[in-house]
Amino acid sequence: MWIYMNDSFLSIVRHRDQPQYLMVRARRKGDIEAVFPAASVDRTPVADYRYRAVIHEQDVSRVIASRINSIEYDNFKDSVKDPARVNVYHQLWATSFRLGEDSDVYSMYNEDHFKRYIGGTFEAEEIERRFLPDGEV
Repeated sequence: MWIYMNDSFLSIVRHRDQPQYLMVRARRKGDIEAVFPAASVDRTPVADYRYRAVIHEQDVSRVIASRINSIEYDNFKDSVKDPARVNVYHQLWATSFRLGEDSDVYSMYNEDHFKRYIGGTFEAEEIERRFLPDGEV
């Protein structure tokens, strides 16, 4: 499970050898600690998720539920303060737009809106090419 929060991005999977534990993984130093301050985080320099912590599933569930219950913002993207994280999240938002049922990008968002979230300066045709499934332009 991928979880994007305004201060961290985590990948959480079942531990292969300890079924009651989850492997909480992060690509960025400090992301695990931002959510699980008491976690013992290991650095694995050759893995795609460089930082990892083994945490009991009940603890993960409790903390993630607490984070959900503490949401006070009405716009997730605007709640993210770190500029590097904002950039990545905006690109993720724009890319995931392709999963929507409405393939007409301009029915909800115009070219300027996409440029804001992907940080690009390309034209409408490029936005369509990048974000619409093949054959839906």
